[in-house]
Amino acid sequence: FNPFSALKEKIKEEKVKIKDKIEKHSEKKDEEIKHDPTKPKKKKQNASDFFQNLRKEITWDDVEFNGTLIVNVLGAVGLFRETRLGFVDSDPYVVIFVDNVQVGQTSIKKGLDVVFKEVFEIPLTGKHKELTLRVLDSDAFKEDDIRGDVRVSFKDLWQKRELRGPSPLVQARIGGLSGFHAKAGTGEGLSIAGPSSSAPVVPGKEVKGDLDYIINFRPATIDGKLKLQIERAEGIEGEGPFHLKKADVYAIFLLDTTVLGRTSVKEAQKGSSVWNENFEYDIAGEYSNLYISLWDQDSLSDDDYIGHVTIRTKDLITKKSIAGKVPFFEQKKFDAAPKPAGYLTFSTTWSPPVLDGSVKIVIEKANELLQTPGWGLPLVSSSINPFVEILLDGVSKGKTKAVKSRDPAYNETFQFSTDGPHQVLELVVWDSAGWVYAGDSLGSLRISSEQLLVQKTIKGEFYLIPYKTSNASGTLSINISYLPK
Repeated sequence: FNPFSALKEKIKEEKVKIKDKIEKHSEKKDEEIKHDPTKPKKKKQNASDFFQNLRKEITWDDVEFNGTLIVNVLGAVGLFRETRLGFVDSDPYVVIFVDNVQVGQTSIKKGLDVVFKEVFEIPLTGKHKELTLRVLDSDAFKEDDIRGDVRVSFKDLWQKRELRGPSPLVQARIGGLSGFHAKAGTGEGLSIAGPSSSAPVVPGKEVKGDLDYIINFRPATIDGKLKLQIERAEGIEGEGPFHLKKADVYAIFLLDTTVLGRTSVKEAQKGSSVWNENFEYDIAGEYSNLYISLWDQDSLSDDDYIGHVTIRTKDLITKKSIAGKVPFFEQKKFDAAPKPAGYLTFSTTWSPPVLDGSVKIVIEKANELLQTPGWGLPLVSSSINPFVEILLDGVSKGKTKAVKSRDPAYNETFQFSTDGPHQVLELVVWDSAGWVYAGDSLGSLRISSEQLLVQKTIKGEFYLIPYKTSNASGTLSINISYLPK
């Protein structure tokens, strides 16, 4: 008597049933196509198609902002009119909050219709919900009055990448505090008086007016060579009856929405698929995340999503190499304490472009440079003494002379050799007079090494962007040439 003979017969019968089911499914499909010649056969999805499915699985809750938030505060119109000592008076300024943290403040203007034209560059890492632009009225004798908020959803910013005003001011919300204890020009108390979505609005003053702005999100720029090694995935559960569970697994690589490539298909043996495959890509652009997504190939229906691993490009730029055995998660199973769907062993390295030659830079002139350092202190054009410094990956390569003007003309030429990997060339405008302290930054230009390699010549008048935490306005006219060996 063989105790396993009955089990073997049962398995054999079930295999026959599954085979019959597959054949009937195929016959049904053939019959449908025979009777309806306009109906196409099932199209096997390629790598580009799979992002649409991946997008359904990677939800808003999974989005991380890794890059730079650029806020251009243009101006305000129709602000609340208040009479002080018989005079109509208003000294508005704008404070910028990311979630509940203050990240910037404009200079103070005078009037009910004002122009700011001040740009803020704010580094972002991680998950965020709301950006708030708060208009306040400076008062020398008491706490500054809140005139209203413009609130922007980071979800909208993620979907559109750019948001524009004007938008009407609405009642401000203070996170559990009784008032806004801050004085313009000091910054005191700003970090603890942020908005809160669950807090009540501020009572009292009438809210009136519109704020105009442009908000962009710029992911981290990553130019150079990306190498990937996909070793193995573990903990994979196949589909099918209990004794026929099977998974044919492959991985797709994406930089945000851009599909780079995919591995071959490997059958999961005892819950593990082994590849040991290597990939290499030349990349250039602004990206937030590198995704490695795992899929189970299905011959009868759409391939099944298994899970994904997220690598922030900002971390890859900083560390140059990321490797290890890391958990991957199936997004639809996320909760407060998510459990891994399995583990992926991989390694990835990034190396910046190699500039092997020389760079020639002609700095021609600047126009309409910033008049205030953002502290609410009025400056006149004769009080700034700007010069331009050239930085290659943070190392100084030369400086122009200082010219005492908001519209300085330089017409100076610099040339230096490059013989290795480099990431970014920066032209930083400094104020040697420094109203607050010597060396205030008035803005900068950033040119990636990849731009120089591809374009060879970059010429024209460009708007300045903030350098680190400074404000910025104005333009810089340049002519840059890369001369390879």
